[in-house]
Amino acid sequence: MLVVFYVMLNLAAVISAAMVRTHPAFFAASIIMLVFLCMMSAIFANVYYEVASASMIAPYAANYTLLYNLFLYLPYLTITFAALLAVVTWGKTSTGGQYAY
Repeated sequence: MLVVFYVMLNLAAVISAAMVRTHPAFFAASIIMLVFLCMMSAIFANVYYEVASASMIAPYAANYTLLYNLFLYLPYLTITFAALLAVVTWGKTSTGGQYAY
């Protein structure tokens, strides 16, 4: 369920990024926020491993292999979706894009 929520949330972010008007002045701020997001995803993955490896939770966490794989590749998935989001957001040109400035 969490994996489906993660994928749907990222898909909604990419679709809404295609419909939002952005000014080029916010490009630097968006890059800084994307770097911060990637760092936070690595921290969340490490926290999951610390909690899942606890002796009381480890037998139950072993049953959720899909969740384990999600957190194993969470930084890579975040970088992939962040790159896709940046391309969709900043890839609109003034002549052929959705909006012209």
